[in-house]
Amino acid sequence: MNLNRLSLFTLLIILLSSHSCKENSSKETETLNEQEIRDKLIEFNKNKVKAEDEIISDYVKENYPDAKTTNTGIRYQIYSISDAPKLQNEEVAIVDYRIHLLGGEEIYSTKESGPEKIRVGHEDVPAGVHESLLLMAPGDSAIFVMPSYRAYGFTGEAGNVPQNAILIYHIDLLDIE
Repeated sequence: MNLNRLSLFTLLIILLSSHSCKENSSKETETLNEQEIRDKLIEFNKNKVKAEDEIISDYVKENYPDAKTTNTGIRYQIYSISDAPKLQNEEVAIVDYRIHLLGGEEIYSTKESGPEKIRVGHEDVPAGVHESLLLMAPGDSAIFVMPSYRAYGFTGEAGNVPQNAILIYHIDLLDIE
């Protein structure tokens, strides 16, 4: 009988201390202010960008050793065939493209649908695409390795592009309209 009371008392202490820990933990979470939350999110994003940059660097070294890098982290290699002026903001680019995941799976292509028109700075395409097109002139072909934050980011895109996907764009700038 004494052993049962001791067991019950021990169980009660464990339950109360567990509840107390949960209360303290929840109070600590509640006391985080907006700046602390913002700082934690910034640190998380910095680490994510750094890790993604290392993955891209390794991929580019192996596949496109002559690639250049933009200020925003896009790696690219352009194959120019003319000295034509580069595409400008507001112009309409007529392009053929293929988009692959880093692992090689093709997710988009104009092969079947034919060339697409993209008004630089206006169309509903990732910001990295606009930035990349501005590096090209009519007749150029290019490969762009796009960090997720310049492509479809954290959300991905409706069943085609996974969250945080690094994308490889093969773009042919056919003409400017």
